[in-house]
Amino acid sequence: MNKAKINGKNLEEGDFVLIDSEYKNPKNDDYVLSVIDGCANLKKFERDAKTGTIRLLSESKNPKHKPIYVSSEDDFMVNGRIISVVKK
Repeated sequence: MNKAKINGKNLEEGDFVLIDSEYKNPKNDDYVLSVIDGCANLKKFERDAKTGTIRLLSESKNPKHKPIYVSSEDDFMVNGRIISVVKK
């Protein structure tokens, strides 16, 4: 992830993040630390209100960072919400 803006700070490669690990039920547009099939990622959370489908979005302009669609077969969990960025 890069170029996401969290609490007024851009999240860029090499930065550190502070996570609220008690926050397990994200809302749309929350930035979360999640794990899908053993791979951790920092993405913007989005759940479709009609279908319940979860989509994780990158703020990167790089086309190789496509949205991740979470299916019922995926081993998926939200580890918390990003609450702050600490610049390197």
